[in-house]
Formats: sequence, C-alpha cells, structure tokens
Amino acid sequence: MTAQTRSMVLVVDSCVAQSAGHNETSTRAISCRDILQGILAISHQIAFVPRLLEEWRPHRSGFTAKWLIQMYGRKKVIVKEFENAELLAARIEQPLAEKHAGDEPQQTAILALVRKDTCLVEAALIAEKMVISVDQRVWNHLVGVVDDVPELKGLSIISPEGDRIELNEWLNGGPIPGEAIRFF
Repeated sequence: MTAQTRSMVLVVDSCVAQSAGHNETSTRAISCRDILQGILAISHQIAFVPRLLEEWRPHRSGFTAKWLIQMYGRKKVIVKEFENAELLAARIEQPLAEKHAGDEPQQTAILALVRKDTCLVEAALIAEKMVISVDQRVWNHLVGVVDDVPELKGLSIISPEGDRIELNEWLNGGPIPGEAIRFF
C-alpha cells in the first residue's frame, strides 16, 4: 500500500471466490485471482456478514481458501452481524414484488435471487458500499428499486473482469472503474 492509498473495506461475492480456481486458465478465473491478489497486496480489508461467510464455504477454491487464511492472518477480515436484516430484506423485496406483480413465475424467480444475495447488500452496508462480483443479475434488479430503498444509494458493484488498468488504479486509491454498476 502506497503512502496515498487508503485501505478500503470491500465485499467479495462468493462467485468470485468460486471463479478464482488455482488451475483455471479462463479469463474470468485469472481476473478473479488478480483482484484478490491486489486486495491482499494493497492491504485492503474485506467484510462479511455471517451468512455471506457461510455462502463462501462451499464455493471457495483452493486458491481462495489460502487467500482467505492470509487475509485473516493479516487481520484484514471483518465479520459483523447486520442489524435489522429482516427489515432491509422486506424493504428491498416489496418494491420488487410490486414491480413484477403481473408475472408470478418471474416475480418468484427474482425474489429468490434477491433473497439469496441480500447478504451482499448487508455486508456492503457495514463496509464501504463496494461489492466485487461477476454475477450482475441481482444488481440489475436492485438498481431498479434504488428510489424505494435509500440504503442502496451509493452502492457500487465492481466486476473483476473489467478494464485491468482501471481496476488497478481503483485498488490503489483511484476512481471507481467506469464499467461499475453504480446506485445513485
């Protein structure tokens, strides 16, 4: 971490943990490993709510397991319960349910997806509202209800598959990458 780089508290989706396999040579795997290595090298912190940490367990690769041990060893992992998680979930689900009320199968599918990933929003709210994720589906639904759920304002979703130069600049204290999904 350079003198100017401020340590950020970030949230990493379990899909990134899963995608960062040691022996994988896909662009996604390489991108996920690179961003995790950058987080460790620059000494950023990561935040979990207990439910997100549980979601990580079956999804993490050998690489990610070693990375997480290193993060714990450097005291760069924050695990904290989010107060009022049920209230937040209800506040998110109500406008989504209303928005998709005419299509029950789609409504059911969207609500199930959002329920699974609400733990990412909870973790983001105890961190700095920045989530690293390769799965954009839930975020595309949540951005549509940001006016109904003020807690979502200021959230940024960063894909490790974005422009590498922008990602490195961001990890080193630069602006959020231009390809990020931003909640205004």
